Amino acid sequence: MSDHTYSSSEDRRQQRRQRRRRRQRDGQLDLEIDRIPQQLRDSDQWLIARRSPANSQRDKVPLWPRSTDVPGARLSFEQALDGIESPASVDIATELRSDEYPLLGFVFTNEDDFVFIDWDDVYDPDTGEVSKLVADDIRELAGYVELSTSKTGIHQIGAIDATTATKLGESGSKGSIPSDPIGSLDEIPHLDIYYSGQYGALTGWTVPALSATNCESGSNSGSESQFNSICDMSSTLLDAVGTYLCSDSQSQSESTQTTSSSSALTDVTSRKARQRRGRKHIDGEWIETDSPTPEQVWATGLIHGDDDFQHLWMDDDLRYLSRSEADCAFVSKLWFFCDDREVIDDCFRASKRMREKWTRDSYRETTIEYASDNPDRYQGGYLTPSGDDTLP
Repeated sequence: MSDHTYSSSEDRRQQRRQRRRRRQRDGQLDLEIDRIPQQLRDSDQWLIARRSPANSQRDKVPLWPRSTDVPGARLSFEQALDGIESPASVDIATELRSDEYPLLGFVFTNEDDFVFIDWDDVYDPDTGEVSKLVADDIRELAGYVELSTSKTGIHQIGAIDATTATKLGESGSKGSIPSDPIGSLDEIPHLDIYYSGQYGALTGWTVPALSATNCESGSNSGSESQFNSICDMSSTLLDAVGTYLCSDSQSQSESTQTTSSSSALTDVTSRKARQRRGRKHIDGEWIETDSPTPEQVWATGLIHGDDDFQHLWMDDDLRYLSRSEADCAFVSKLWFFCDDREVIDDCFRASKRMREKWTRDSYRETTIEYASDNPDRYQGGYLTPSGDDTLP
């Protein structure tokens, strides 16, 4: 029995290799199925879809089963592979035109803990250029990583717990990445995140431009063996992608609800002020300057900012679902008071929010740029605190 099973498995692998060579000659998809993680292979959550490069309405339409909503109709990994390699055997050959071919899809459901991150238009296959910002986030998250069927996107799969899934649902599953088009690509990078009710078309292709710390071994390597396993992203996902998912209109408007004029609150001509915010008294001198110090921004924000300014400065994430979203809201407030990138950077580093992630050029520069859209700017003088009323 075992010899027969072994022979049958070897014959099947040989047949697949032969069909793979034929697909390569025909310009069709050549899957690297050996890279697909075992956790996914062991799940009967597969389907076959259609790749139609020239027809967007037919592209990526499920063929077998025809819906992602029927659990009992989904396929095992082996069944899906057999159907892809021999469409006629599962009666889908007539669904494929001469310029179309089948795709291998994995269905993400509420019953599993997998999450699928679809980084779109972040990789130029002609030059090998990848968005530096996205590359940093991918390395931080780790997990299983592959090229998309178009070879201009990157797929990343990990695991999340129920709490993170709930927060992700509240935050949203689509986002824009603040970046110019990568290399010769025409589209602006963006991302979609799925954890239920969607399928992802898997390829197994490596991304040569990436290297990272393996989530299991913790070793650094630039080899293609990286990103081959599913990692738990529960503690890192929202922080890594939170800035992209937060709504411009909501977070920016909420985070800049501050007083835009100081003329009614400050006697600038006397150059002295003693202001009261709640029970807090601040002694100091008001000055006019285009380059305020962090101490001046902090003191002025306590007088003319809303309560969120103080809380965010003190590393309170407030209502925001991730630290990255809270960072974005805080930087938006700093734009209101500073209107200068270097001063914003100085203030962030002086605040209680400062952390290692801010030292990453890609994250720091992107967050500052992303939070700059609101045009409202502070027009008054700055309070130079005296005595003990300096930075917290």
